[in-house]
Amino acid sequence: MSLSFKDFFAKDTGTKEQYDNWKNSSNGGGGGTGETDDLSLDGLGTSTDPVTKDAAGGINYTDNATDAIGNNVIITGFGEDDSITITGATAEQYDDGVIGVNDAGDVSITFNNEGILHQITLTGIAPAGDLIFDTASFNALAVGDLFFV
Repeated sequence: MSLSFKDFFAKDTGTKEQYDNWKNSSNGGGGGTGETDDLSLDGLGTSTDPVTKDAAGGINYTDNATDAIGNNVIITGFGEDDSITITGATAEQYDDGVIGVNDAGDVSITFNNEGILHQITLTGIAPAGDLIFDTASFNALAVGDLFFV
């Protein structure tokens, strides 16, 4: 029996061990291979010029919130088999108003670490008018989840 990612993993936060177990299982984002491709967002884009990435097939995007460079990334095609893993910060820090949604259903995850901006925008993943404001509401969406390790 195959479980969906959301059925298997806690919707708000989980442990690194739980995440690693999911990532390496046949339920993980690697299209049934048990593997996902990791892609670091650290240092991509500038405050005025975002970089666009296409989430084509089981990608675990990583962002080190303590990175001194920051990022500004737009991700298209983010789906159920993709995920975002944040290091250097906690879910509680991100639950303090840094996750939001616009009328087009684009969800922004923004974290300001002492003037270093980490900006991730996921296009069209939420129904217009949805209230996405914290990790739990993000992880309730029908797309991959947001992890903190």
